[in-house]
Amino acid sequence: MARKSKTARAAEAAAAKQAQIEAEAAALLAAEQAEDAETEAEEEQIVDRRRSIVPPVYKARYGKKEHCGDDLGYAVSELVRDGKGAIVFEALRALADENGLSLDRWSHLNPGQQSMNLRNVLRGRAKRGETVVVGGQTFGPVPMVEGDL
Repeated sequence: MARKSKTARAAEAAAAKQAQIEAEAAALLAAEQAEDAETEAEEEQIVDRRRSIVPPVYKARYGKKEHCGDDLGYAVSELVRDGKGAIVFEALRALADENGLSLDRWSHLNPGQQSMNLRNVLRGRAKRGETVVVGGQTFGPVPMVEGDL
């Protein structure tokens, strides 16, 4: 078997070193591109959140109805929205008053956010067994029927 010359061995070593450098550069480039893509996705989410505080996953889940789809959500929407879907603030305030709540704690928010918060508080009360009244309809504790225990 013939021995390789020093020049041939040096050339192979240089080629191997060059291949290693190119592989590391490719890995760095791929990592940088992935980071750029992630940053771009985060920036897009920030832009979306400037238009809405509702994360996209919830928008997809709830769609146009703007609530979780329970009876309370439908009743509140029917009571506080006009024919075009806009919130009638006076109706929202009357609903809060009817249930012993004040919208003042959410006065820094827009009417849609106030409506969302009010629905969440009313829903929590109903789940805890407290009575909630929405447009004459009562939500809350399930009445016990004889034989229930």
